[in-house]
Amino acid sequence: MRTKVLSLVFLIVFICASVSFAAWDKKPVLRFKQLYHYDTRHSGHRIISERVSSAFNYLDEENRPLLVLTPFFEICRNIEKDVWNRKEIGSEIGKDIVPWFYIGESLQYVWLNEDYRWYGVYEKRSYAEAETRLVFSHNLIKTKFITINGFAFEEYTYDFNEGEAIRNEVAGGIIIPVNKNIETEITWRHIDPIHYYDMDSVEASVTFVF
Repeated sequence: MRTKVLSLVFLIVFICASVSFAAWDKKPVLRFKQLYHYDTRHSGHRIISERVSSAFNYLDEENRPLLVLTPFFEICRNIEKDVWNRKEIGSEIGKDIVPWFYIGESLQYVWLNEDYRWYGVYEKRSYAEAETRLVFSHNLIKTKFITINGFAFEEYTYDFNEGEAIRNEVAGGIIIPVNKNIETEITWRHIDPIHYYDMDSVEASVTFVF
């Protein structure tokens, strides 16, 4: 079953990427994000992650974006336990409903080496997830010298293997573009692993845009 699900995820990612290269109009935007995650409630859970994604925009006849498709790959390492605790590959499709509100749905396959619900326990397993993302954004400051964008989002995750929702996350923060190719970000995140204890974290990241 897991092999079939994994094959399905890879097939979807490959088809979406192929269709994007062949038929979608806008040149893809490649992003490489490095993030540091610090859990303010629980010890032993400092995480670094690296995420590579490529956004393809589907345009209408007037060259306005209708949908965006984003294949991605991410790896996370617990630097206190010295273990690669999470790897995932998938693809997200989404749309800007209005300039300040985005909704997206992703399908990803996950390799887990640490149970996010019980940090002291290791759980090696692989499974498929679906994740719904709602993102609100707004420009806070824009001058000749600095731009600061604010955002808030919610992510709701469903585990196909367990057949139930396993996580709900809300977050807010700011993005400060350094130039057209580099963005810095500071985020506060609240994580609710459903049926388990909650977590709060502070994150800092830098994203390279190509």
